Amino acid sequence: MITFAQITDIHVGETLNVPEAEHHLRWALGEIAALQPRPACVLATGDLACCGRRDELQRFAEIAG
Repeated sequence: MITFAQITDIHVGETLNVPEAEHHLRWALGEIAALQPRPACVLATGDLACCGRRDELQRFAEIAG
């Protein structure tokens, strides 16, 4: 069986609470990494960044790895 995890509406960026959004993303990714069996992939959907600016999306990519 193939499993996957989904995270959505992360909102990394400057217009909302930046430390909180980044903390939640790191926490969620940690929880996903601890799953057994480990998901085959993680789908990131919804608003990944607040405004969709390049710097926000780059920050998301840095955290999500």
